Amino acid sequence: MHMLTNGWMRTGLTLLSLGVMGCESADSSDIKTSGMHATFTAVTDGTGTEATAVLRVGGSASNTFVKLSSGDALAVAAGTETDTLTETHLGDFYSYLGSLEADDPDTLLTFSFTRAEDTSAPASTVTVPNAFSITAPLASAHISRAAALVISWDNSGTSDAMAVAVRGNCIIDHTHTLTGDTGSYTINAADIRTPEGRETDACAGTVSVTRTRAGTLDPAFGEGGKVTATQSRSVDVTIDP
Repeated sequence: MHMLTNGWMRTGLTLLSLGVMGCESADSSDIKTSGMHATFTAVTDGTGTEATAVLRVGGSASNTFVKLSSGDALAVAAGTETDTLTETHLGDFYSYLGSLEADDPDTLLTFSFTRAEDTSAPASTVTVPNAFSITAPLASAHISRAAALVISWDNSGTSDAMAVAVRGNCIIDHTHTLTGDTGSYTINAADIRTPEGRETDACAGTVSVTRTRAGTLDPAFGEGGKVTATQSRSVDVTIDP
C-alpha cells in the first residue's frame, strides 16, 4: 500500500481505537443490504489512492459493524484498475482497505459491494478533487505557538470542502473545517493549546490541508451513508513555544 501523510495515518489510528469502545459486529450473511449504512473514503497524497470501506448495521451512529461473510466482497476501481478490499479489525470494529495507482484529478472511483445472496450495491462513485501544494509554512520551518500561523496552498478556488490541521505531541491537535477555498487560513495563537506541563517544550509537528469531494452512494444501501475522495497534503515542521 502507498503511504499516506502522517496526519491521516494518525487520524485513522485514532478512529480505529475509538471504534472498539462498546461496539459489536455482525456477519454480512445475516444482514440485508437495505439494512446497512456504508462509509467509503478515498485519500491521495499524490502517490496513489488509499481506499477504506466501513459497513454498519443501521445508521451512521450505529456501533454494530459488518464483517463480510464468504461470497460477499468490497472493491474499488478506477478505469481498468481494480483492488479487492482487505479486512482489518480491532476487536469488533471492522474496516476494509485497498489501494490504487490512480490519483489524477477528476478520476472516477467506484466502490462496489457484491453479494452472494442479497442485493449487490455495485456503484458508489466519486471523482478525485484537484491537486494542490502547501506553500506556507515551508517544510522544516519553525512555527511558534505564541504567534498566529498562516497556512497557504495553491490551486485554490474550488467548491470542495477544505480543512486544515496542526498536530504535535507538545500541543493539543487542532483541526478546523473551512468555509470556502480561498488558498489561505490563519490559525490564531490562542487557538493552539498546550497540554499541562508542556508549556516550554518544542516538538516535531505536522501541518496538513485536505480537500474533500462528496460522491453518490449506491441506493441499495437502505440506511444511507457517504462516499468521499480527498486530496491530502502535509509538511513537517518544528513547533516552538
